[in-house]
Amino acid sequence: MTSSSIDTRALLLPPSFTTALTKLFARQIGAEESGVATLLHAIFGDATPSFGQVQSVSVSDVQSACTSAGVDVATAKIREIAALLPKITPSTPVCDRCGESSLANTGGKIFSLDVGIACPFCTDGVLALVPMKLRKVAWTDGRLVEPQTAHDLRVQPGSSIPLDDTAIVPWIGGWVDRGLESALRDAGTPIYGFLAYMRLAYLTRGEATKFADAVTLLQQPDVFGLHDRAAMIRVANAAREFLETREPTNAPPRPRFPFIRGVDPDTLSRVEIAGRRYIIEGRISPGDKSDVVRAAWDDPLTERVVIKIGDNENVAGMMRREVAMLERLGRSAVNGTPFFRKILPEVVATGTCASSGHPATVFRYKNRYDWTLADAMNEYRDGVDPRTMVWMWNRTLTLLAWLQLTRIAHCAIVPEHMLLHPVNHGVTLIDWSYAVPFGSSPADVVEAHHAPFHPPEIVRGEGATAETDIAMSARCMIAVLGGNPEDGALPDSVPDPIAEILRVHARYDESGTRIKDALELEKTFGKVAEGVYGPRKYLPFEMPRRSR
Repeated sequence: MTSSSIDTRALLLPPSFTTALTKLFARQIGAEESGVATLLHAIFGDATPSFGQVQSVSVSDVQSACTSAGVDVATAKIREIAALLPKITPSTPVCDRCGESSLANTGGKIFSLDVGIACPFCTDGVLALVPMKLRKVAWTDGRLVEPQTAHDLRVQPGSSIPLDDTAIVPWIGGWVDRGLESALRDAGTPIYGFLAYMRLAYLTRGEATKFADAVTLLQQPDVFGLHDRAAMIRVANAAREFLETREPTNAPPRPRFPFIRGVDPDTLSRVEIAGRRYIIEGRISPGDKSDVVRAAWDDPLTERVVIKIGDNENVAGMMRREVAMLERLGRSAVNGTPFFRKILPEVVATGTCASSGHPATVFRYKNRYDWTLADAMNEYRDGVDPRTMVWMWNRTLTLLAWLQLTRIAHCAIVPEHMLLHPVNHGVTLIDWSYAVPFGSSPADVVEAHHAPFHPPEIVRGEGATAETDIAMSARCMIAVLGGNPEDGALPDSVPDPIAEILRVHARYDESGTRIKDALELEKTFGKVAEGVYGPRKYLPFEMPRRSR
């Protein structure tokens, strides 16, 4: 939605525009500003006028106001000012020094100067846009409403839910957690924007609980994982970015590709796949038999994507198998499918690159799943904090529990195929080319640099089992802790109970009592971790700010 497509007639004039309107009247009709104030009061009354009210003022309205205010103005001047008023919009520049409007009407000829021009009235200032929000996000349901809308009367019939910070604070009892309040202030994030952002992740359990959750969130943020200032600042900044991308303003249109920084998009290469052209941002990584690139649809309605391009025509079959497997998983009727469908790779298009003829698959970009486990290993050369590994394996086991219900094994769980969401502590898997039903053997899965992560049945070319993915995930966790995935050796910093359960389920040999059910293993591992570290709590995990 562009600013030019938004109806701004109900938008109230900000103070800068009220001043500019007064000066415009005084300049055009040759009156003192003190007298013009009386004239404007006669036209608009005590309330601040909206842009629509200003734009609809007629010659007779001005004439009647002049008469009632006792101001003698020539009819020609009245016509001139009435002709200017419909031109006043949120995009009308105002001098940043004297407050004059850029509009003028001389002998029936209307002039409007552009932003950045020196003010012709005071000569010291510059004509500039007055920053103005044209719509705001209603935190209750995410829709865009007029900025002056103070309450939501739609979401919960019979209730008035406040949408402005000045009303939200009294509504929740008059106070906000001090640390959270400070973090929001430092980030420049309004309370309603924070609630709108958090609603997407936490406050969607139904209307009956949503508003009670909002009170808890603002007064007890630790309940939602915001235990310290660093976590609060991180989420406050994310909420500000969320608002900036959704709330239209009178600022000039954003670049077509705002996520491409430091380079002119016109200089980047393009590729056409299945009738759509994509702009290539950059290479993410070389895959086993393909290149993976970051890209965007080259269209005004752009969206970010990740494209896998096969090295040659011979890998087309493998890439088709991946698409077929993702479609199969998406159609699964087992419990949890709607949730896991959201985090699995989502296919946008398949086909061949028009220029090279190589097979290609286009996936929708999953926001903030910007790092692999291999990236984390490169960032933390000595291993991550074992408490960080705890949530990584917990999230992985949750996904594997769902996979076990579908009777599917991924068979290629290696650090390069595990995507992380550092803030939300999310984990998902990519590269489903090797996934097979239990009992089937994946083809061509063992690569030299991946061999340490494969359990015996994969190395021998035997059928995958429910334990295959568990073993590979355990070896990945050993690796991210700074250990050796080939033999299970771990740093001394890893507590013995955690080291033991990882080694047993990594299956370097057949010793130890293993749990084949991923959900049961997750519960058992959770108890082991709580026995070592105490009750679960949110532990911030930092990765460098970059986009895949």
